[in-house]
Amino acid sequence: MHSSARVLFYLTDAAIKISGGSFSWLKDQPRILHCIEMTVKTNSLTSIVGSLGAGKSTLLSAIAGDIYKHEGQVVISVSIQFTSV
Repeated sequence: MHSSARVLFYLTDAAIKISGGSFSWLKDQPRILHCIEMTVKTNSLTSIVGSLGAGKSTLLSAIAGDIYKHEGQVVISVSIQFTSV
């Protein structure tokens, strides 16, 4: 195996896992989420709550792959759906 190759293992206990994630809206912009560590277990209901402007929607965009990832890994091992109330 080449030394720079990365191996992602299938997660049996986690539906979503972010490890050391840093994200920005565009590659050239400053990072707006830093050092994110997050695990959502399989068959769990998870809510993301916080005050206005805290980064809830940005975190969901990071999970969905809609924003630029500078560092870390995002592994999704299930189909996901987002909803708001």
